[in-house]
Amino acid sequence: CVQDNNSWGGRARRTDIVGTLYLIYIPLLNVWKLGVTKHTVEERQKELSHEYEIVWTVEFTTLKAAYAEETRLFREYKDNRLKGVPKGLLGKAKGITELLNCSIPLTKVSHS
Repeated sequence: CVQDNNSWGGRARRTDIVGTLYLIYIPLLNVWKLGVTKHTVEERQKELSHEYEIVWTVEFTTLKAAYAEETRLFREYKDNRLKGVPKGLLGKAKGITELLNCSIPLTKVSHS
């Protein structure tokens, strides 16, 4: 059960905890990173090897809802996703597949 809850698929189905969708900007790389966390952004990005700025955060009542909105935004911004990003670009931080070459306005986030 713990393994299932910690896998991506398990996390994406969780309705028992709050989820936060966030967008950060990494000035040194001139990239934005869209992500979801059940923790604070600072806790989630503690292994990021670059300074970053929090552009916005949106709290959802469930982790499942936050992941659903993240997926919708990645589909909408599919042409802005960075491809072929080398491993290690973010240091030990995860999420190299979550990088974008543009910001996403908070007005684009569906809060429902």
